[in-house]
Amino acid sequence: MAASLPSAANDACSESRRAVAALLMNGTRDPINPYGGGRVKLFGFGDRGEVLSSEASAGELARRNGISAPAQREPLTRPGPVWSERWQWQGEGMPPVELVSVHGGGHLLSQPGYRPPRLFGIADPELDGPAEIWRFFNQLPVAQTSTVP
Repeated sequence: MAASLPSAANDACSESRRAVAALLMNGTRDPINPYGGGRVKLFGFGDRGEVLSSEASAGELARRNGISAPAQREPLTRPGPVWSERWQWQGEGMPPVELVSVHGGGHLLSQPGYRPPRLFGIADPELDGPAEIWRFFNQLPVAQTSTVP
C-alpha cells in the first residue's frame, strides 16, 4: 500500500521472471510517495530515491505478468473531495494487477470508522481499504502446497 516501483536509476534489483498478483492502493496527494512519480521523501528527510508513477508501476507489473490489454477502470466511491477508483489489468490465466487510486487521498489506508492524523493526508471516508485487500486476494486461486515430512 502507498508504494510504487523504483525508477530505472533507483532500481538495484533484477527483474523477476515470476508472474505475481499485485494490488497497489495509492493516494493522488500522498505527501511521501508521489502518485505521479518522483522522489520519495519522508517529510523532507530520508530521501528514498525516484519512483515511477502509480499508474506506470501497475502497468509495468501487468506487463511483467504478460498482460497486454489496457486497464479497465471503474469508480469505487462517489465523486467528492476524496474518492476512489479501481484500475484492473487482467489476462487469461495471468495473475491480475489492480491499482486503487484514491483521488485527493494521502499516504494511508482508508477504512470506515477510523480517521488517521492529517499529517499523512486525507482518507476516502467511503472506501473500505481492508475489505478491498481481502476481496483482491480472496479471488486468487489457492496455491498448491506440500507438507514437509
